[in-house]
Order: sequence, then structure tokens, then C-alpha cells
Amino acid sequence: MPKRDRQPEHWGSLVPHNSMHGRRPVPLSSRTVVIGKEGDVRAPSNPHLSRHHIRLEREGDGNVYATHLSVLNSTWLNGKRLEHDRRTLVEPCAGNAPYSLSGEAPDAPLLFVSVPNAASARAACEERKLNGWGGWALR
Repeated sequence: MPKRDRQPEHWGSLVPHNSMHGRRPVPLSSRTVVIGKEGDVRAPSNPHLSRHHIRLEREGDGNVYATHLSVLNSTWLNGKRLEHDRRTLVEPCAGNAPYSLSGEAPDAPLLFVSVPNAASARAACEERKLNGWGGWALR
């Protein structure tokens, strides 16, 4: 009997905070996913997003780690700035409730590029300091 190609296991989704790109969740199935202008997950209109900005890695035990890859721009996880090239465990955070998306868990981990949270991103867009910010809830 011929072998069937197994579809990769779907282990999570990134839900965009930016309505410019819709709110359709991006399924995550690869063990390693890169977010960036040239990554697996893209937000091309964000000038603050590097070509390879953030790497998400899912370990065999189910834990997910984020690594900030950009030298020029920042990455924020749950309101804390990530250090360059240092793996950080992605965990739920009760402090995310004011920034959570409708229909998503209030403690869902939040990733943002160049700003610490959704409120800062909205304010920066209104002040035209950012054009096309990138932020995602991880579910």
C-alpha cells in the first residue's frame, strides 16, 4: 500500500491585530516559523518589520519559544522587550487583557513589532508614526 504524505500537525495560530491585513488566523504547523517581510508569516506594509524579525519554535514538549532576530527593530512579547537572539518562552499573560482581541483569550500571548502593545500601536498609527504596524495574538 502506498504511503500517504502526512500533513503537518497544526499546533497554533497567529491572529493579526492589524485590521489592514484582515483578522484571518495564520495557522502554524512547522516546528519553526519566521515572521518578517521575507518570512513564513508576512506583514509587508510594516516598515518596522525586518526581513526575518521573529522566530517561533515549538519544542517536542509543546512549549513555544520566541527569538528576536532583527538588529534594527524591536520585538515585544506580552509588553516586554525581547533581547536580540535570545530564546524566550511564550506564555499566557493576565496583563494582556486590556489589549486582547474580541473572541480571543484575554491572557493570550501577544507579539508586537516596534511598539509594546495594541494601544501604543493604535496611537502610533493615528499620529502617523507607524504605517502598518504588526501585532499578533498567539493561540
